[in-house]
Amino acid sequence: MPRVQKSKLPDNIPASTAAHLLLNTPPDIAEWRKALYEVIGELDMTWEDWQARWPYVSNFWSRQETGRFDAKTLTRKDLYYCRRWRIQAETKGKSVRDKPITKGTRCGMRFKLYEFYEPDCALPTRIKIVPYGDCSEHAETMEQLDKFKRCEALMKLAGTEMQKRYKPSEIKDAIRSNSNPAAHAEFKAAGGQFFTIKDVHNAGAEWKKKNPNTSFIGANLDEERQWLDLAEWLNAGKLSIQLSILGNSI
Repeated sequence: MPRVQKSKLPDNIPASTAAHLLLNTPPDIAEWRKALYEVIGELDMTWEDWQARWPYVSNFWSRQETGRFDAKTLTRKDLYYCRRWRIQAETKGKSVRDKPITKGTRCGMRFKLYEFYEPDCALPTRIKIVPYGDCSEHAETMEQLDKFKRCEALMKLAGTEMQKRYKPSEIKDAIRSNSNPAAHAEFKAAGGQFFTIKDVHNAGAEWKKKNPNTSFIGANLDEERQWLDLAEWLNAGKLSIQLSILGNSI
C-alpha cells in the first residue's frame, strides 16, 4: 500500500482539495520507478519501502510464481514477469463499440523478489530484487507501459474518491492537478501522463455497480457540462464522436 494521508476533512469538501491531500507519493518516486522498471542490478530495500513503491510500478510487473516460506533460511521468493510477457491475440473486443484489443510486443523481462524475515515475525523486514533470465531490457518503454495500463496507486485513489461521491470530472481534474505545477509534477512522477476520466469511471465501476442510485456531490450539472464529460470519456476510448449541444458541435 502507498503511504497515504487519511483526510479528516468533511465529506463535502471540494474534490480538488481532497484528492491533492491523498496523492502523497513516496520520496524520489520518479527515480525509483525508473530503477524498478529497468532492474539492471540487485535492489535492496525495507519491506515498508517496497509496499510504498510497488503500487506505482504495478503496471510494469505481474507476480507469476509465489514461492514457499523456507523455515531454515527465513526467506521466501517470488517470480515477477513484465506485464507484456505474453503475446496478445489479434482479436476484437465484444463490447458494443467492438473496440480492437491493443496488441503489444512480447517482453522477456523478469526478476526474483526475495523476502527476508526475522524469527517470529509475520512480515518480512526487507526485500531484495534480482534480475532473472536472459532478457536485460524491456520490449517497450516506461511511457508505453504507462499508456497500456495505469498504476494501482492512481486507480485506487480515483476509486476512493468515487466512493466519496465526487463527480468523475472533478476527480480527474484534481488528480491531474494541471493548475498546480508542484502537484502536477508529482502526478506525472507517479506515471499519470495518460490518466483520463475513463480511468476514473473504471476505478469506481465496482462500487457504482453496488450503489447504482447514488447521486454525486454537487451533481446538479448543466446539460452542456454533462455532454462534455460524456464526450471526454468516450474520446478516452479512442471513439470519434460529434455531439450537438444547444445547436453547437464539439
